[in-house]
Amino acid sequence: MVNTSAPKKLAKVEHLKTDSNYLREPVASELLLDTNYFTEDAIQILKFHGSYQQDNRDNRVKGAEKDYQMMLRTRNPGGFIPPQLYLALDRLASDYGNETIRATTRQGFQMHGILKKNLKPAIDAIVQNMGSTLGACGDLNRNVMAPPAPFKNKPEYVNALAYADTIADLLTPHTGAYYDIWLDAKKSLQANQFPKLKQP
Repeated sequence: MVNTSAPKKLAKVEHLKTDSNYLREPVASELLLDTNYFTEDAIQILKFHGSYQQDNRDNRVKGAEKDYQMMLRTRNPGGFIPPQLYLALDRLASDYGNETIRATTRQGFQMHGILKKNLKPAIDAIVQNMGSTLGACGDLNRNVMAPPAPFKNKPEYVNALAYADTIADLLTPHTGAYYDIWLDAKKSLQANQFPKLKQP
């Protein structure tokens, strides 16, 4: 039997993803512009890089340009945060954000108040300190949770963390755009610095 039904119409965000050059555009081009905000199309793609654009409601003035800032979220499978990463986030929250770090219900962290011009150095610092924001926002899994209990003598906890890490890798967007945009195409040494947990 032949299917004669019309093909499903794609949602606008699906067209944006298809036309984004593997999640690069228009984010990469708009980062080069001397503006304090991203356009609506770039905002949709920016989510896959771990950031949402917001405006500071406390600074809203009728008729004035909005005080745009970014929220940046980390992706931490199993809720594992290396001490080096936590210290980096604490420093970045003071250097670039509004001096707060928020723990999420999905076992990640969020920083708020980051200006567009500081987004690239903030993401670069996160990656260089064993972290990532790739896939932490948007219409995907965002983070894979697991019991964070550090019981190395109990194989079930070690296995749960290993599975969370493996599943997170499978569900993460497979594109070089993240490294092209935020790290100037330098691949992270994160995999060597933070080896995968081995199953017993």
